[in-house]
Amino acid sequence: MDITQFPSWQQLNSLTEKMHDRHLRELFAEDPQRAARFSLELPEFLLDYSKNLIDDEVFVNLLQLARDADLEGWRRRMFAGESVNCTEGRPVLHAALRGGLPGPVSVGGVSADALVEGELSRLKEFVNLLHNGALTGCTGKRITDVVNLGVGGSHLGPEMVIEALRAHRCQEVQLHFVSNVDGAQLADILAQLDMESTLFVVSSKTFTTSETMTNARSALNWFGVWRRRRSCCGSTSSQSLPVRKRRARSA
Repeated sequence: MDITQFPSWQQLNSLTEKMHDRHLRELFAEDPQRAARFSLELPEFLLDYSKNLIDDEVFVNLLQLARDADLEGWRRRMFAGESVNCTEGRPVLHAALRGGLPGPVSVGGVSADALVEGELSRLKEFVNLLHNGALTGCTGKRITDVVNLGVGGSHLGPEMVIEALRAHRCQEVQLHFVSNVDGAQLADILAQLDMESTLFVVSSKTFTTSETMTNARSALNWFGVWRRRRSCCGSTSSQSLPVRKRRARSA
């Protein structure tokens, strides 16, 4: 059933008109306990929704809408590894990345936990190679710059992690983020970089996001210009532009 057909949705629509002209200052003045009543506190976590235009009636209907839409049922199906991503026809296993699945879940006959552990191991190995200077471009130069191409969560997620862990960063590697399809942002970053020591990371779940793929093609064109210039100078560089690894230096 379309969620907009539920009576709770219709009721919320009508309440929108009532709340439209209300100001948060009035709501807090009328109810000194508003912050406590419209918030949820857990260890080291505070969800404060008191600063939204809601009152008791709106809150009750929001809870009813969640029940009407079977939110709890969808949550159970998600944690059970069922295919709840209707657009792509696959499970949503974010919880597996955090060790939050309540029980064993298989994807294509393979344990979701095993898949996560395998990918994390590969990621750790890759990062160690990068930090040790063993990851090089096609001419053998150490990778010194990593450019993340992504939009939305594929941009903000990695950038927030990098910011949070800034004190632990490897200073020999600089990180850059490109999320705007406007070529000016990418061009400004490319102007600072050496093609022989730059690694691009294309962050996309489906590799169909137009902004991300446009920037990825622009990055490939940037390498293509470099290859043509090298060829004009009599270079014998590789036909492809792989990232390769050399023997890691001892710590």
